Amino acid sequence: MVRDYISHLQSAHEYEGHPFNPTQDKLLSQAAVRNHVMVLRSFSSWLDRELYTAENILKRLKVPKADMKVIMTLSDAELGQLFGIVDSTLRHWVQRHVYPTAGA
Repeated sequence: MVRDYISHLQSAHEYEGHPFNPTQDKLLSQAAVRNHVMVLRSFSSWLDRELYTAENILKRLKVPKADMKVIMTLSDAELGQLFGIVDSTLRHWVQRHVYPTAGA
């Protein structure tokens, strides 16, 4: 039954059946399906821990893999530019706010 639900999620469209947002053309992301399954497993664990069930029936359920997102990082030149801006801004702030009160 749970595997059927996972299969349904993998073929479901974004916002399908949503009361306010129209259904989108693209399928649910792998991460969204993974999150659904993780919530079900957590709920099943809680039911078992609180003795609502005799055992955790979903403990052997495999969570589907989701693609890793590639995060673009800054180049060395971009980092240097960013630190240069922060350095000059910080230097001006210290000169205006700290130095005048240092002798008082």
